[in-house]
Amino acid sequence: MTTNLVVAQGDENIPSLVGSWEGPLVIGRDSTNLAFTFSLREGQYAAALISGGMGI
Repeated sequence: MTTNLVVAQGDENIPSLVGSWEGPLVIGRDSTNLAFTFSLREGQYAAALISGGMGI
């Protein structure tokens, strides 16, 4: 299945990716990987946390 999506570059509803960070989180003997992505939409910053090991 192929999906094509065309978005105008000036569309304010699409957040712009500002950056990302990924690294380990170690608590005692447990270790999991965390990833943060930072975006900007209409002058407001947002962050998303992703961790498969933590189920989020």
